[in-house]
Amino acid sequence: MTELDAVRDAYLSLVDCHTVTGELLRKSSKGLPFHGTVFLNQPLDETKRLLAQAKAELDDWAIVGLVSTFERILFKHERSSLRSKPFRKGAEGLHDAIKPFEKLIASRTYEDVERLGHYRHWVAHESAGIIPYTQIP
Repeated sequence: MTELDAVRDAYLSLVDCHTVTGELLRKSSKGLPFHGTVFLNQPLDETKRLLAQAKAELDDWAIVGLVSTFERILFKHERSSLRSKPFRKGAEGLHDAIKPFEKLIASRTYEDVERLGHYRHWVAHESAGIIPYTQIP
């Protein structure tokens, strides 16, 4: 299992938990309570809203985790000039990590990775709960 696999598997298991919780809420809303369980100590409608919000945040943080892990892998890659101290000084972020590989991959792939890097940065450092259209990968 790679580092990226571990992040992906954690994300997928949380999505499964979200799906199960959503199904339990759906059954509860049809008058079939699940052993009297109250989710998040909130009324049903508010719980559904919070669950939807949590899923959106989970998706964003999965991107942060995957991109950050990918960035770290690239910084350590044997072909990366960033492994040597003179090149690494002042280098940070996905942009610097993928720069040495720009000529080795398709330009569309390179641009997509750049966009993911910008989105990851926005989620991790600038987001305030509203996703601007231009930031969605």
